[in-house]
Amino acid sequence: MLTLYSYPALYGVADNNGYGLKVFAFLKLAGVPFRHEHIFDASAAPRGQLPYIVDAGETIGDSDAIIAHVTAKHRLTIDTDLTGAQRDTDHLVTRMLDDLYWVMSYSRWKDERFWPLFRAALLREHPSLTEAGLTKAREFNFRRYHFQGIGRFAPDAAYARGLAVCRCWPISFRRAAMCTAASRPASMPASMASSPTSTSTRSRLRSGNSSRRTEISCVIVAPSMTR
Repeated sequence: MLTLYSYPALYGVADNNGYGLKVFAFLKLAGVPFRHEHIFDASAAPRGQLPYIVDAGETIGDSDAIIAHVTAKHRLTIDTDLTGAQRDTDHLVTRMLDDLYWVMSYSRWKDERFWPLFRAALLREHPSLTEAGLTKAREFNFRRYHFQGIGRFAPDAAYARGLAVCRCWPISFRRAAMCTAASRPASMPASMASSPTSTSTRSRLRSGNSSRRTEISCVIVAPSMTR
């Protein structure tokens, strides 16, 4: 059976990282059986990044590469009904949410106003974590933010980027709904379920077989977006 390795749960969702949550949601939507292993140590992961999967002895990293691999290997038909225009919309929405990830991560790890809340949540839900380990992880993220570019922004300027994406959210959601209007869901909701918005959503997505339902509860908290 396929095994998904990703960060542990936080704030009531299966993974506190949007990319791991995207893979988790995709596997659920597609009905692919899998084991879910929660880890903090990414040293065994391809490129040292979570999530990754091990599928019949083959290790695959990167959320998009994982989804492409699973779709091809397991001959999934989840997106076969999409038109070319809908596939383009899927790609554009996914890339838009990739950018929003950096704003969410910045708010959790870098902004001194919200770091204490995130730190407290991690320590409360995962007592095995240590102050030294969190300090090391925070320093690592600071370097990531600097080289990605968002770390060079003051907090309000960084959040302006995220709020600009959030203003597009109703349009993106309507387009995603158009992609899932057929008798079975498409994969785009997996990307949208991983979005680091400050809302709580519960959506019930039906498959082609009306007797089978996949329910995904999504509660993503980005403190900077709610204050």
